[in-house]
Amino acid sequence: MSFKYHYELGYTGILQGRLDESEKILQHLLQRQENFLTPSKRTDLMSKLAEIAEKTSRMREAASWYEKRYILRTGIFGIEHRYSLESCRDLGHCYADQGLFQEAIIHFQQAEAKLARARREDNEDEHRFSKSIEKIQRWTSYVVDDSMANCEKLGFDHVERGLFDEAILHFQEAIGRFSNTMCDANSTGAYDGCIEKLQSWLSTTYAQKSLQTCWDIGRGFADGGHFDKAILHFQHTIDRTGHTEGNGTHDPDECIEILQHWIQQLEQEKAEFLDGNTSVDLSDDSGQDILGPKQPSNTTG
Repeated sequence: MSFKYHYELGYTGILQGRLDESEKILQHLLQRQENFLTPSKRTDLMSKLAEIAEKTSRMREAASWYEKRYILRTGIFGIEHRYSLESCRDLGHCYADQGLFQEAIIHFQQAEAKLARARREDNEDEHRFSKSIEKIQRWTSYVVDDSMANCEKLGFDHVERGLFDEAILHFQEAIGRFSNTMCDANSTGAYDGCIEKLQSWLSTTYAQKSLQTCWDIGRGFADGGHFDKAILHFQHTIDRTGHTEGNGTHDPDECIEILQHWIQQLEQEKAEFLDGNTSVDLSDDSGQDILGPKQPSNTTG
């Protein structure tokens, strides 16, 4: 039977949700008739196989098909052709959809470098090459934004669970990756402000780790009835925070405000304790949220 018949059969299967059957038909066509197919039909089959892989959550296989299509089209039409750019975009987005942001960024960087070389070799079509480069830089910028949002979420998920060292390592590694990426980039426009944001998140994590440690020590004093020691501990921390030169990545005033709030809580607990409310429950020191200090313990008459 003809190629057209089997192709339509495979395509109809995709529309009807018979993905396994369609995949077998299309793979058979590509493997058995590849040498007799036009480049257009070959790339179309690769597109359909990538689509099936995506629909069945096999994203690495989808990326493999998109990569084969990209290589084939650039080899036939050149990197600057619209079909090649379309394939370039689809492969990069497929990487990003898997959370493989670095692979997507590197892929777009390599494509941009190829376009820059082609532009130097063809001075007569400067405008077309420049427009293509702008497209890739725009796609890169989208991936960088997604990567930063994902990095921030993962890092502060660690912070919320009290895993400060893991969060610190996460942000430090991200700074290293972005620094290397920026050094290799032809244009750093997509990365403007990234390192500064990462350093800010890292600094905030260090500050929250220090506050958590400070809270644990002070709370330990207070739970033993040593309110003055706890208050003095927080006051000393305020003094150290106030005399530390900020590096511009976090606001020490916010830390001081939190510490002052804790002191007010302890002074209230101390007053209630001294007023004869000796049954104050001072044992609950678990689950402390650094940015939302727990309320003073209730007292009974």
